[in-house]
Amino acid sequence: MKKYDENQLVRLAKRDNNTKRAYLLVNPLQGKHIPVSTKNALGVFKDLAQRLYSKYPNENLMLIGFAETATAICAAVAAFAPTEIYFLQTTREFFEDTEFLYFSETHSHAVEQKLVKTNFEKYLNSSDRIIFVEDEVTTGNTIQNAIQAIKAEYKNKPLKFGIASILNSVSDERINEFKARDIDFTYLLHLTATDYTQQLENFSFSQNSQHSFEKASNSAITELEITNKPDPRIGTSNTDFMKKCNLLATRILDDLGLGLENKSILVLGSEEFMFPALFTAKKIEENCNCTEVNFHATTRSPILPSESDNYPLFSRYQLKSLYDNDRTIFVYNLKRYDKVIVIHDSPTTNPLGIHSLVAALDTNQCNDITIYKWSD
Repeated sequence: MKKYDENQLVRLAKRDNNTKRAYLLVNPLQGKHIPVSTKNALGVFKDLAQRLYSKYPNENLMLIGFAETATAICAAVAAFAPTEIYFLQTTREFFEDTEFLYFSETHSHAVEQKLVKTNFEKYLNSSDRIIFVEDEVTTGNTIQNAIQAIKAEYKNKPLKFGIASILNSVSDERINEFKARDIDFTYLLHLTATDYTQQLENFSFSQNSQHSFEKASNSAITELEITNKPDPRIGTSNTDFMKKCNLLATRILDDLGLGLENKSILVLGSEEFMFPALFTAKKIEENCNCTEVNFHATTRSPILPSESDNYPLFSRYQLKSLYDNDRTIFVYNLKRYDKVIVIHDSPTTNPLGIHSLVAALDTNQCNDITIYKWSD
């Protein structure tokens, strides 16, 4: 299997106003904060999937991805499964008339995580082991909190667990503690546990985001709605999910395909909603003869930008969320593209969120924007 090093998968960044952990390791191939070619992102996710399924060849696995950064990783690992499996993701979104399992992510900017219980027990009954999927595991505390919440809710289930991540910096002592409970780690790169805080002194930071809420747009904007969305927040099978992602990508290619040739393209996902946009970007990259196709997503994560050499994020736009007018989100490293395709699944789209995102794109001379809302 392919070996990875820190130069490929790790960039050091500074969290904004986070007293619990000053630094953040940003993966340039993950497609969250930094624009990336889908071939590169999906190649990393496929390698993680192959390592996971070779470790548990005779078990039916159920995957849980962590919102928001690992949602695309989890969906991709599910997509590469050799058989049909179920997967779901944690969420910070609100659902009416829904029961949740709650647990904490203590180092994060948003500490509360929750799992929708609607299909959870049904998936447990069809699975031998739950695998938590993350971008990075440093202590395992968040996963331990999730395991405790699940065990407390389903006391009579003979539950088994595992952990899959791109990066792992868990100490040997801590790894042995998990192994003693039959909880093994699967990962692409192990990092020596390090406090990177001092290394942040090598960079100079800007405390300001660029705000564009009130800027009038010069862009040509098209908004379209597509129905029949699966929702990993509630849970889905990988086969049904990929079938519908294919339908979404096909619809968008039918709409835009010929008009994308010889153009630079950005496909932008939204917060927890990443993989369908990533998959659509893959189809565009494969079929449309573009000069460039990049994917990344908006995020709740507040990270300071810097123009220092070797720092991963050179610009930051502070926006209103498409999902909630009271929520602040960010998008990083925008540049000019000939065409921008935004794909989101907000049930009730916030107009100010659309306006602020379009204004940020417009500031970067992205003057041709199509916004797709994928609804139930």
